[in-house]
Amino acid sequence: MSARWTSPRPLAPLHRAARAAGFTAVAALPLRLREDVIGALNVLHTRADGLSKTDPALAQSPADAATIGILHQRLARHQAERVGQLHTAPHSRVASEQAKGALGARLDIAPEAAFDRLRRPARSQRISLTRLCEEAVQGCADLALFATPAEEPRRE
Repeated sequence: MSARWTSPRPLAPLHRAARAAGFTAVAALPLRLREDVIGALNVLHTRADGLSKTDPALAQSPADAATIGILHQRLARHQAERVGQLHTAPHSRVASEQAKGALGARLDIAPEAAFDRLRRPARSQRISLTRLCEEAVQGCADLALFATPAEEPRRE
């Protein structure tokens, strides 16, 4: 599990710094949860023989704790992102519905056509659809953004 440390090129600066600090061997311990490996924990040694036969099991405990911490942090970040998305979704939906109505009334087109005209410039110009909807409702969006050469169906 441990070996004398020879350095591949990308690790050369780390190798030089470790050697200068007195380390002569390295052991790599997997950061894993069951069968999923997410990385490795490198343990540096000042003894040339590295870990003894009993050391790996003992050293794996902090590696396992680190794995759990990393996975919990990833999960917390993912959950926070989802919560943020869930909080903004109703606002985006309301803005979209209001904009469809406002733009549809201004251009005398069906709400579905108004949404297509909102979505088109948002995508092509990489503008936030929610922001564009808010501007359309407030009347500060340039109506030229929503122009289309083809005639849209009129509202019934």
